[in-house]
Amino acid sequence: MKGYNLLSLFILLLLLPLSSAQYWFQSGVRAGTGSYFNHGAKISIQTVSNQNVNHGSMAFWTGETLADDSFLQVGYLIPNESGYYPTNCTVNGCASRTYLSKGAPEWFYEYFSGTGTHTFTGNIGPNDSAGPNGSIHTYGFFSSGDKWSFFMDGKILGAVFLGTNNSGSNSAVGFAEVANTSSTTPIMLPVMFSNLSIYNGSRFMKATHGYSYIGYGVGSASGIPNPYGVKEVDSRINYFKVGSGLPTLNEIQLWQLGYYLTITSQYGNLSGTYGFVAYRNVPLPELGNRLQESESYPELSTVMLPHSRAGNGTRAVFLSWQGSGPGSYSGSSDDANVTMFQNITEHADWGIQYLLNVSSGIGSTSGSGWYNANSTATYSINESDIYAGNMSRWNFSGWSSGATGMSNNVLMTMPYSVSALWNKQYLVNGHTAHGEIKGLGWYTQDSAANVSIIGRYVNETSRRRRAFFSWSNGNMNDNITLNVNSPISINATFRNQSLETLESTDAYGQRISGVSLYSGVDLINSHSFLFDNYRYNISSAYYKGVAMPLSKTVNVSSPGIVQVVLPVYNIEIYTTDVFGSPVNATVDVQFMNGSSESLYSGTSGHIEIPDVPYGKSTVTALLSGQVVHSLSYGDAVIKITFISNSDLAALAMMVIIGMIAYALAGRRLSRHGDPRATHARTA
Repeated sequence: MKGYNLLSLFILLLLLPLSSAQYWFQSGVRAGTGSYFNHGAKISIQTVSNQNVNHGSMAFWTGETLADDSFLQVGYLIPNESGYYPTNCTVNGCASRTYLSKGAPEWFYEYFSGTGTHTFTGNIGPNDSAGPNGSIHTYGFFSSGDKWSFFMDGKILGAVFLGTNNSGSNSAVGFAEVANTSSTTPIMLPVMFSNLSIYNGSRFMKATHGYSYIGYGVGSASGIPNPYGVKEVDSRINYFKVGSGLPTLNEIQLWQLGYYLTITSQYGNLSGTYGFVAYRNVPLPELGNRLQESESYPELSTVMLPHSRAGNGTRAVFLSWQGSGPGSYSGSSDDANVTMFQNITEHADWGIQYLLNVSSGIGSTSGSGWYNANSTATYSINESDIYAGNMSRWNFSGWSSGATGMSNNVLMTMPYSVSALWNKQYLVNGHTAHGEIKGLGWYTQDSAANVSIIGRYVNETSRRRRAFFSWSNGNMNDNITLNVNSPISINATFRNQSLETLESTDAYGQRISGVSLYSGVDLINSHSFLFDNYRYNISSAYYKGVAMPLSKTVNVSSPGIVQVVLPVYNIEIYTTDVFGSPVNATVDVQFMNGSSESLYSGTSGHIEIPDVPYGKSTVTALLSGQVVHSLSYGDAVIKITFISNSDLAALAMMVIIGMIAYALAGRRLSRHGDPRATHARTA
């Protein structure tokens, strides 16, 4: 700051004698380095006109040196003598003169080009143009390109073109000046300055720092200490007084201008009020990181929420900033800044997200991740079958949630975990030369596979064919059940069959109809296709309701007739009287199968029942109230004898006759003597 002074102008104009030593005392505030490279400055200055200006003159202004070494200033001055003063001065001279009264405050501006010429150029306002005593007015200057304009209370006072549009590495100042004095006897009543501001090309911003300056103007003697000091007003930022009796400490920081950034946030522990130097650009994400050193916040994007009823799969996701105040930011940018022109409030809006965890011990899944609350998430399994070879695989069976589709949706109202469920499956495979095997395919481990042959035979002639014989596991049933706990290969085998006629006969070769023959539990029809060279054992016959065990082995190699002799017999029943004469009786026969037959023996007294299955038969005969019971076994002939009343009469007569004959014989013996007795006696 060169500190050029106006008093030289007044001396020149009024031809006042100069003392041997001249002082240009300057006191006030210079802005910090934050004001470098500005495009102007302004300050509010109190008008104090009742100053003691008998010795020297006083001026109060803001100004600075520019990047090309030019200098400019604007403010108000108080003349020390009444008279005519030049106005509208340029490097070519002054265009007019104006009368100023001693002690009357007038606005002024002046500038010096960077060429080194210090000729006064500028302008002075009329008497009392700086306003009444105690009033406050704002003075300043700003550039528009190389044009610099001077103003007071927003009214342009004049303009000049200089060689630059910025201040370079120079600070703006707010000074009080006592010029052209040889002593410190002039008393300066304190004058209040406020709101020293810097123009950044688009707006004026208050100086962030203010430092005291107690010094001398350019060309001033410095043998006498500067008695005019500066002091901050009531600890108010950017308010200070300059005058006599105030501290004269140089380069003391009077203030640091700052504003508060207040952040409100439901999550992230970001809420709080934080102070920053004025006009600083504050990156909001960086602030979030700095305030949360204990956790990771990539671009202030997510905050894991504490455990809740939903577990730890819940987080808050940063959505946007809602700012208020000049320089604030509203939006969702990840690299948002705020500029601290004034106090700012920023509110962080968050959205809740829930974690969807999709897992599977086999294969791969899709859908795991974070989803906005109340949104719909889709999860899926990428493959339904995972093969562990040609005949083993894992088959997707559904989800732990109960859903069965490969792809499903879920409304994310809380953290959600779902697992894919799998079944181990084995292939039941088979082959057949004829027909078709039904039931082949994939089966879940430990399940049952029902396998059957469709098309059990293929005719070659009317009496020869190829027929299903057995499965490769030895089972001869055409429909089998397999327990699947490993891969299974099962083949159907076919053999030749011949048509055989099975004739049931009795022991005499007489054919018997209505007979069912069995090999084990299998029924063999009377006309059956039997496997060639296969040993059949006819183990039983079912005839007339009786199962009769047999042991007949059949081994065929060509179509033919096979005789099967059944263990049957004929029942013969004879009914006679005691004299052997036939009688007609009623005969009931109870067979082993529970059936019965009632017959009459007729006049011949004879009944014959053919082909009765071997076993016990109960025979009951009835004649004239007489009941005779008998049992029949095998081919035995049953003879039943009845005794009638006439038989009894005849028998009685025979007994009587016998008795009479016996009596007559006794008498003959008694008359002639017993020969035996005679012989005895003789002996």
